[in-house]
Amino acid sequence: MAHTTGGFLAALPAHRANLARMGFTNDDITQVTNLLIESVVACGDTDVMLERVASHHAAGADHVAIGLLSAHPASVPMASYRRLATELGL
Repeated sequence: MAHTTGGFLAALPAHRANLARMGFTNDDITQVTNLLIESVVACGDTDVMLERVASHHAAGADHVAIGLLSAHPASVPMASYRRLATELGL
């Protein structure tokens, strides 16, 4: 799922430019490598997501985009979004 979404985003010029600024090579971006996906997508439960957001902030990010991915988007539980929002103070 992450490779499919990553491939879509990597095809967009603005996202390609952002990924290049983050230090990814043209091959990483074009091939949507595991390195790229593992660097920008957190896979796991809510606690994993919270840890990754915290690590991005600790590394200097001033904003982090969050979207929950699922093979069946309608099956993403709203409770997961609510917990993330609560834990992040949103």
